[in-house]
Amino acid sequence: MEQSKYFLSSPFLPQKTMPEMCCHPLVASFIADLESGKANFQTIKANESISLENRFPKTFNSAGNIIKAEQEDPKYTTCGYIWKELSDFPIVIGITLGCKSDHDPHLHKEAECYYVWSGRSPTLCCNKFIFLEKGDYFYIPGCVANV
Repeated sequence: MEQSKYFLSSPFLPQKTMPEMCCHPLVASFIADLESGKANFQTIKANESISLENRFPKTFNSAGNIIKAEQEDPKYTTCGYIWKELSDFPIVIGITLGCKSDHDPHLHKEAECYYVWSGRSPTLCCNKFIFLEKGDYFYIPGCVANV
């Protein structure tokens, strides 16, 4: 049996068009609501796959634990960015507000698709730091076990 395959660095670069792995009507509707002004980071609502108690903006504390962002401004967070999960099913999708992103690389259980609503922050992809910019899509593969 082969070792499990884990990505600490996404093998996919940020891009201005929706990655094929993220293409889904639900993702398109979230992005359309944001781009049209029908919703913004504060008002956009998650679908029912996100439990009511988890629909808040999230960030990391200095120990790397996920916590509620007390203010929806990345400059007031320890790690420099905030995200909001919009869907866990049928596809994982989130949006981010960012400026610095200084936490350690970490693993993601499921594959995730993110859209950068505002800000500019580095992320680890293709084994180097690349800046995510407003309007970028970013695909993060999940932990995949090869058997």
